Amino acid sequence: MKLRTRVPIVFGITFIILIVVMTAISSYIQLDYIERMELEKTGQNIERVVEALSEEIGRLSILTYDWGVWDDTYEFMNDANQHYIDSNLLDETFSNLKLNLMLFRKLTGEILYGTYFDLNTSLKIPLTPSINEYFDNENGPLRNPDVNKGTAGIIILSENPLLVASRYILKSNEIGPTNGVLVMGRYLDNNLLRKLTGLTRLSISISNFNEPVLSDFQKAKTHLVNNESVYVNPVDSFTIAGYTVLKDVYRNPILILRVDSSREILQQGRRDIYLNIFSMLVISIVFGLIITSFLNKVVLSRLTKLSDSVKRITLSGDLSEHIYLKGNDEISMLANSINGMLGVIEESREELSEKEELYRVIFENTGTATIIEDDDNTIILANSEFEKMSGYSKEEIEGKKAWTEFTKPEDLEWMLKYHKMRRIDPKAAPRNYEFHFLNREGKVLNVYNVVEMIPGTKRNIASIVDITEHKQAEEKLREILHQFKKMVEGAVYALVVSTELRDLYTSGHQERVSKLACAITREMNLKEEEVEAIRVIGLLHDVGKVNVPAEILTKPKKLTEVEFSIIKTHSQAGYDILKNIEFHWPVAEITLQHHERLDGSGYPRGLKDREMLLLAKIIAVADVVEAMLSHRPYRPAHGLEETMKEITQNKGILYEPEAVDACFRLFTEKGFSF
Repeated sequence: MKLRTRVPIVFGITFIILIVVMTAISSYIQLDYIERMELEKTGQNIERVVEALSEEIGRLSILTYDWGVWDDTYEFMNDANQHYIDSNLLDETFSNLKLNLMLFRKLTGEILYGTYFDLNTSLKIPLTPSINEYFDNENGPLRNPDVNKGTAGIIILSENPLLVASRYILKSNEIGPTNGVLVMGRYLDNNLLRKLTGLTRLSISISNFNEPVLSDFQKAKTHLVNNESVYVNPVDSFTIAGYTVLKDVYRNPILILRVDSSREILQQGRRDIYLNIFSMLVISIVFGLIITSFLNKVVLSRLTKLSDSVKRITLSGDLSEHIYLKGNDEISMLANSINGMLGVIEESREELSEKEELYRVIFENTGTATIIEDDDNTIILANSEFEKMSGYSKEEIEGKKAWTEFTKPEDLEWMLKYHKMRRIDPKAAPRNYEFHFLNREGKVLNVYNVVEMIPGTKRNIASIVDITEHKQAEEKLREILHQFKKMVEGAVYALVVSTELRDLYTSGHQERVSKLACAITREMNLKEEEVEAIRVIGLLHDVGKVNVPAEILTKPKKLTEVEFSIIKTHSQAGYDILKNIEFHWPVAEITLQHHERLDGSGYPRGLKDREMLLLAKIIAVADVVEAMLSHRPYRPAHGLEETMKEITQNKGILYEPEAVDACFRLFTEKGFSF
């Protein structure tokens, strides 16, 4: 997506989010404020209605005072004259004063006069007995009103709420004694509620506190009994209802008053919120257009020009061409940086071109067949030496042939394995190895391959050297060495036979020593080269006995000291015979040492442990074991147990411990025999 499209979208989304967040915050704040204002306004409306109702009760109290503190009323209470009734207690009086009840009661409890008046029908109705319950209590407020102010309030009479006022009857000069109580009342009915509605311009309704009929009054009662003075309940978006308790003259809850108010504050608040949203939307659109226009002129159009210039240079490939943008801002600096980069790239390209030419010359003139292989085995580059070796031209090879086509099938499996391994870890596969190369004519060449991964790529370079002639020369040399080895072995056996012919009793001794020494060497895990060396040494270790007279070698009795001294010269004699023969190993020195012992008690030089060669120590153990297990003219053969006891008891004293342990295992665990 282009910046010209992306910028308006980003701005649009940003402004939408901003509007939503600001609207949510402002709405929350405003609605919270509106709610508090509505609560306050509803409370004020309830207070207005209660005040209006109190004023009605107050007017009724004043009217009661006017009639109660009057000489005519005072005399009527004394003599119950008919004239008072006829003159004052007319239907017109009730209608004009809006009264539903007038009651004249003596202090003795006798009702001198009392009647209900229906203002709707203009008919008088006899008193019901329920009025008496408010006078039964001697301390009740209607029976004993306040001397100065009287008593006024609300009572329930015949299940209807009634505004009442009670006052002691006195003379016009307010001088007593009182001779009774005057009670006046007016029903709190629809007529009075309509009057209060007209005064307050509020919708008013009431319900019995103890037996509310409608559900909203029941819900309101639940809140009001918890000592809430006012309970507010939004009815809908246009009306909110407030509830409060009206108490009777005994200060007990008697009625639930409901006052409905219009939700002008809420409606105004919503209009304000909608106006704010609209204003922010308009401002955002205008601001977005301004910003987009500014960015298009100052940034986007210049970036487009910069992009077009870069594309032009890319297509032309002319890195000497420059980008020109006016100004000193970041985009101009970017253009200058690109120009600098183009200059560096041009210099690097020239330098790279020179190096490529140099490397190509080196690649072509290494004198070795060299190729570059891709990850998929394809040969992507080959030099002229590889052309000669393969029999194909570069055009036939590069990008068309894989190195696997030049490899003998039996070598493919492990070479493909190496190919994959070095692409995972260049050090995981060998760099140098030999394989069989197939040229165009199907001829198999022995070649030596050196492979190296090209850093940062999945490609490798391989240098291939034809070692076919070298291999052929090597094979010929092996044949010569084999013949020479057979000649040497023939000479060795000739020496062995010449020695044994002079001592028929020890015939086969050197071969058996050689066999046991080889087995000990292998048991000690020495190299096979050392095994071959000790085989030869074992065969030649007693060659010096050719200098010892045959009568001493074959004497059937124990030798004298002089004769044993002559026998001991065979080590030196063997050394003198062998020292001028060139072996791969120190055969002459080991022959000289094979009768030396670790503690220096051996002969001919009395060498000790560290002065002796390891192979000489092995020959010493094998020589002793073979000699003890073999018959001699002057003694019978020793048993295996006695022989093993000899070498184990002297392990580390006379004989090499490791050689002794290996020899012991061979005879006792592995069943060695000559």
